[in-house]
Amino acid sequence: MRGIHFGWMASLLWMVVCQSCTGNSPNLPLVTPIIKSATPTGLGGTSRVLSQRVRQSVGAAPSSVGFSVQDIKDRFFSDGPTSVYSLLKAVDRTIADINIQSGDCITQTPVAYPINPFGETVTLYAQCYHLYPASTESNAGFFQFGVKDNLIYISSMGGQGRTAMIISPLDANGKPVAVPVVNPVRAPNSDYTPKPTLAKIASSYQVELWGGVGYLNGSVGCNNVKAWDGCSYGILHLIANTVTKTFELTVAGMGFGFCGASLKSDGTNIYVSGSLDAAGCQPTNSLCVAASDAITPATCGSELKKFGLNALGRKSAKSSGLAVTPQGTTGPDTYSASTYPADGGNVLLNGTSSDHLNFGPTAPTAGAGAL
Repeated sequence: MRGIHFGWMASLLWMVVCQSCTGNSPNLPLVTPIIKSATPTGLGGTSRVLSQRVRQSVGAAPSSVGFSVQDIKDRFFSDGPTSVYSLLKAVDRTIADINIQSGDCITQTPVAYPINPFGETVTLYAQCYHLYPASTESNAGFFQFGVKDNLIYISSMGGQGRTAMIISPLDANGKPVAVPVVNPVRAPNSDYTPKPTLAKIASSYQVELWGGVGYLNGSVGCNNVKAWDGCSYGILHLIANTVTKTFELTVAGMGFGFCGASLKSDGTNIYVSGSLDAAGCQPTNSLCVAASDAITPATCGSELKKFGLNALGRKSAKSSGLAVTPQGTTGPDTYSASTYPADGGNVLLNGTSSDHLNFGPTAPTAGAGAL
């Protein structure tokens, strides 16, 4: 995990519980409130939301880009299949459910496992898992989590969405805090060895999340079309910090509104660069607006224009021949390549098992326990 800082141990509160005690629950934070707290207010963050009257009076920021930040908000921060919050609904429901459960896996040593999101390799940890039941629309999915050195690792697979994330408690400066866990010495004449577990210690977090949308397109579909590209199909990567109010998002897909795009906010301004998906991938352009309303033209400095997350953009791909392509025709057409981050794109999205939607585990990690 980038930027881990090993200080500030005194600021963390720990509680010690034993394996035989009751009430040993995971105490995981809900993810949606964390992300909303760091999201720029103009994109629907929790500080305030402009009324329609104010939006109309401010007007749209002039730009040759052909899109506005409102397009980003509509696609990724409102209701809909590509919304970050739609991806997190099942995750937060599961967290709320397992937080009132207990089990031996909560105190067991977490097991490392790799994920490979969009060209990166990231190590996550699992110690407990929960199975999502199969439905008429999909096979059984699962949720698993692990807590290692105070960092929380989650993977979730079910329905149309898949997510993986790292949740980090923050110090007063907004730096992720990792604390090595050391088991206390076995008490004399006792029948158990106390083990430390994570309490609800933090009011501030950072979330780094990788997500994919479109896993049931071929089996369930939409608009009477069952094809991998019959519905929205793509990926996203974000990082949100509730202390610094910094937020970054990068996306690529078909039916995403953008062939590829990156957004970054420092809490004051929002900078966007990307390739709009409108009758094919449009030339790359950029936009800078105020974070308070995501409309008022602003000036973004060089630091805001330096994205920390790897930029994403789709490669050219053959369509299924069943769905309506960006060119508006049916048949064996080809999706054009994103002009962002560079000509040709860097993300393979073609509905096969080897494309970039397949970045995480498809079953609970061996060694994790059922909860």
